[in-house]
Formats: sequence, structure tokens, C-alpha cells
Amino acid sequence: MFKEQKIEQEKGAETKVVLYLMRHAEQESDKKFDKRKRLTEQGRLQADMKGEELKAQPEVALAVTSPRDRSMETAYRVMLAGQDEVLKDQSLEEIEKKIAEELNQKKDSGKIKKLLIDDRLDALVDGPLAKDYFAASGSDNFFDWAIKESDKAAVACGDEKTTTYTRAAGKIAGVVEKYTQVGSNFNKIAAGTDKYVKFGNQLERYLVSHNRYSELFLAKILEKVAGEAERDEFLESVKNGFGFTEGIKIEIANQDREQKITISYKVGQEDKNVVLGREVLAGIIQERQEFEEKIKPDVDQRA
Repeated sequence: MFKEQKIEQEKGAETKVVLYLMRHAEQESDKKFDKRKRLTEQGRLQADMKGEELKAQPEVALAVTSPRDRSMETAYRVMLAGQDEVLKDQSLEEIEKKIAEELNQKKDSGKIKKLLIDDRLDALVDGPLAKDYFAASGSDNFFDWAIKESDKAAVACGDEKTTTYTRAAGKIAGVVEKYTQVGSNFNKIAAGTDKYVKFGNQLERYLVSHNRYSELFLAKILEKVAGEAERDEFLESVKNGFGFTEGIKIEIANQDREQKITISYKVGQEDKNVVLGREVLAGIIQERQEFEEKIKPDVDQRA
């Protein structure tokens, strides 16, 4: 009898989709809740510095933002940091035109983009709950109000739009869940080529949103995975929300059929991280769907 030999299959390469979810840079100062606000000179510098800090690789990157100009401009500048021939002191429109020209010269047919708009990254304050939202925003107790009161208040007044705890967390969870699928597909593609090796076998996505929005997503993640004490510790450390261009890093690592999602964040000067599975995201998305269903019947009755 021949002795059976166990042959171990060589593991495939690990690939990553890295999401940088951040607040936009400093915008023009006025009290209007206006999506057309642009970055100040300081804001442009902040975005450029953030891109240099992250060592952005534009060749494998996309900017994904809310539909507001300050978010789009921030994302472009972070993603293209170091590309002086593109940025310089150009306006948002000039940057977009330059990128379109350069990209589509390299494409035989059709148009490709480096920036995508995702409405789920937009913090909305546009319903009956807006007054309460702004009142909480003007205090140090915003996150306490958002977690304990915002969902109940939205249901009570039938507000289908204004940002609440469950709504914000569910929307961003939906964005991240999309990229878990991208991660699985990318792992299969990268397995058959060495094209991405020089980029660390990773894709980068620069997600730009608004103050006190992505914080609610991380708070919900921590609540589910690490407990309320960890959630509250984080929120206490960002009492007034993330500073300009601050946020979290979400790393979606794939190897063969295994996937690992790691979220990195700071509490004060301490680096922390939390590991989760796709089921956590699915649960948060489901919670949002159930929350929206509580509001819709009341809206239907008033119609």
C-alpha cells in the first residue's frame, strides 16, 4: 500500500479594500446648511496633508462622497495628494475637468470616473425633527440625545429624512457592506494577475461625509461588538464630533474564502480597533429597515 500523502494547497494572496471614512475639511463659514459651501484655503491644505499622511495611491483609489461640494473637494484632494499637476490651486470644477481629460485619454471608449456620489454619506437635517437636531448640536450632549432620543422622536413626528442614530448607522453600514462584496470580487481578480502587487494588493476608497454622522456608525458597531461601555468611551472622546478630515479606517481583508473586517479608530491618543463579520453589518442594516417601517404607516395615514 502506498502511504497517503497530504498535499496542502497553497493559500492565495491576501487582498484588501481599505476605506477611509472621514469628515470633510474646513468649509466656508456661515450659518446656512448649504451643500454648495466650498473649502477655505486652510481646508484645502488640511485635505492635501491628510492625503500625504495616508500615502494615497490614486491609481487604485476612488473618492466616494456625499453630494455636497465640500465633501467632493475634500475627497479629490485627499486622493490626489502629491499630484501637483492636477491640484495646484484649482477649483473643484477645474480638478474635475483635469481628471476627466487625463482619464479618458487613456480609455479607448466610454467614460470613467474617480469620484462617485453616494447619498447614504449625506447627513440630512430636513424634517420635523430638525429643530431638536440643531438644538442638540449646539450643546455637548448631541450624542447622548442621538442615541437615547433621536429614533423615538423621529417615529413620533413621522420624520423620514433627518439623521438619527439608527438611520445614520444603517446607511453607512450599507456603504461598507457594498465594499465587502467588492473585496470578495477583487480577491478573485487579483489572484490571476500581479497588476496590484506594487500597490500592496489593495484598493483604496476615500469616503467623505459630515460631522457627527460617521461617529454614529462606529458607535453602533461598538455597541454591537464591544458593548455600551466601549461605545460611550469613544463618544466621550469625540464629544463635539471628529475634527476636520478625521475619521476611521475600515480594512476589508480577503484571503481565499475568508474575510476579516477591522475598524481602526482613536480614543484620545490611543489607537484602538474592533473586528467584526458581515453579519454585524447586516444586522445594523436590518435595524434601519425596521426603523423606517415604523415611520411609514403614520406617513401613509396622513397622506
